[in-house]
Amino acid sequence: MRESPALLRGCAAVLAWATVTAVAATGSWLGLSSVFAPDTTFTPTDTVLATDLPSQTTSSSSSPSPSESSRPDHDGAVNPPQFPPNPQDDPSPPPPSEPDQPINGWVPIGDGVYEQTFDTSGGTTVIQLSAEEAVFVSASPAEGYTASRASQSTAELVVTFVSEDETVRITATWQDGAPQGVVSSTD
Repeated sequence: MRESPALLRGCAAVLAWATVTAVAATGSWLGLSSVFAPDTTFTPTDTVLATDLPSQTTSSSSSPSPSESSRPDHDGAVNPPQFPPNPQDDPSPPPPSEPDQPINGWVPIGDGVYEQTFDTSGGTTVIQLSAEEAVFVSASPAEGYTASRASQSTAELVVTFVSEDETVRITATWQDGAPQGVVSSTD
């Protein structure tokens, strides 16, 4: 039995449509997956905000992470994360009697919160610290370095810049009633 040319043309049209649709869907998926895929490496020109940097929390606390509690308000500004107090933590000594004075390089920004910019060979990071919590603000790795952060608790924050030759670690915590920051480097 001989097939009609109209049937062959119809089958060819359906096959062509299916091929074009599959190619378009694949192209769209590849294009969007590269936009939405997490990028865990940072170049020196990147400035990383607290919601962008991978976090390694070793605490089993169920308090929200900064990315969960940092929500844009109606005009697009991001509010700083708010952590509930942890009743298991020991209360820290009260802050110094003059909260408007810089302490150990930390600059007061209000309500017992201090901020410091650490400029190291591995890059630059900004950290906010109070008696209740340590908040990662941003990190900009130097050429050849990557950045990561980790926290043992809401009151301690460690930002690490790593290259093939060096590891620079910034540890921020509240001790003896004052903000403390320690920069260490290992080859």
